[in-house]
Amino acid sequence: MGATAVRSAVLYAHSWGTAVPDYTGLTTDSLLLNPWDREIFKDGRFQFHPEYVEALAQQGLKADQSLLIKAKAIKVAKG
Repeated sequence: MGATAVRSAVLYAHSWGTAVPDYTGLTTDSLLLNPWDREIFKDGRFQFHPEYVEALAQQGLKADQSLLIKAKAIKVAKG
């Protein structure tokens, strides 16, 4: 479409990454979980992401239902 240059940007990168973007918000090898990563929708319900549960456990904390977002599932049209 006529671009003279293309740049890439990411929020996070690992120090050992081989594909290096032009712009990086944060470089770290730590596990990073964003608020939107905390839960997954599986088997018709929201539940904790396994990596979130593990990250809490490493800190001596337990994932508990009070941390889940109280939202109803919606049907998404397919096709």
